[in-house]
Amino acid sequence: MHLRILHIPLIVVTLFVIACSRDVPSDPMCRMDPQYSAIESGPAACLIKLNGELLVIQKDHDKLWSLPGHKAHNQQSAQCAAHHGVWKSTGLNVEVGKLLASVEHIQYFSCFTGEDLFNGMVSLPLPPWANDNISKIALVNPFETEPAAWSRTISIVELREMFNKIE
Repeated sequence: MHLRILHIPLIVVTLFVIACSRDVPSDPMCRMDPQYSAIESGPAACLIKLNGELLVIQKDHDKLWSLPGHKAHNQQSAQCAAHHGVWKSTGLNVEVGKLLASVEHIQYFSCFTGEDLFNGMVSLPLPPWANDNISKIALVNPFETEPAAWSRTISIVELREMFNKIE
């Protein structure tokens, strides 16, 4: 009887530790559409069209919409920088496709999840390993948003033009 009482607190503590752990999975390999050549290292972002809308992130410090992306490091290609940025901020392991535009030294790529995800969802859950400054992942129609709702890294006109190029 006495042993059984000791096991209950141990089980509770174990479950608490497992439930509260913030295990970060290993970064997946960079996935690029093989028909496109790697582009030299540099900052890059992904435009991901899901259910006719654009996947965007919102950061705590400014509450403005922006695209998931990343600055390249260790001489990785721009495509791998974009892939890494999407993984770290959304948890999606996308395939990076064609270059849509290069605006102010940032490469913008069309990226694909490979599945029809998030059907009917407006806001997506943050992965436990998401960058600490990411506060929200959402799907928005870039034609129904105001320019003031977006970060200043790209104009709404350029963003809408790139969105229309995604197949």
